[in-house]
Amino acid sequence: MNARRHDGTRRVASRTTRSYALGVIAAVLAATVTLIPAAPAVAAAPKVAHESPALPSAPLVRIQPELGKGDFNDPPPHPADIDKVRPIPKNSYDPVRSTVVQSETTPTARRSSTPTEPGPCS
Repeated sequence: MNARRHDGTRRVASRTTRSYALGVIAAVLAATVTLIPAAPAVAAAPKVAHESPALPSAPLVRIQPELGKGDFNDPPPHPADIDKVRPIPKNSYDPVRSTVVQSETTPTARRSSTPTEPGPCS
């Protein structure tokens, strides 16, 4: 039925039509489920374990260890010696006495040299 409502919109299917459609869908699904026979239960054969072949890999490359860069003259203390008082190491960089080394200075790094003899304030 294509009746229009008083506001001009189209009327949606009635409850009876919707119920009938749902009933037909349910009947078709029930018939499908009962007509299609279930697969017979077959005992699953146990799977046999077998060794997989090894994956191909590149040979190991021996790397020569490098010495770390930096000052290793004052290593951190052993955990058992943490509570002991250690002498404060003297800083090797002194901005007041250091001079710029022009031959080693680049646009991104500034190199300087500090004299090894102690200054007047040391």
